[in-house]
Amino acid sequence: MLTTVPFFFPIRHANGFDPVRIGVFVTIMVEIGMLAPPIGVNLFIMIALTKNRVSLGDLSRECLPYWFMLLIGTALMTAFPMIALCLPRRLF
Repeated sequence: MLTTVPFFFPIRHANGFDPVRIGVFVTIMVEIGMLAPPIGVNLFIMIALTKNRVSLGDLSRECLPYWFMLLIGTALMTAFPMIALCLPRRLF
């Protein structure tokens, strides 16, 4: 995130994308990456917290519904951009 956002944010912002929407999208995509098994840092943290009582396969299976929900949310946010901006617009 630290290496890609400084390059792609100005391009996306210049093309008319809202900065809040870009931030929400990037955050969701990073969380999807943190739950995806080859790199899934969150999975390894949970394994360490349980002192290896849970295997990577079991934990990956249990995280799969949340991973799919994040993917569906990202698809909805891409199709309907106002979803990402609904709450911030109500607050400000």
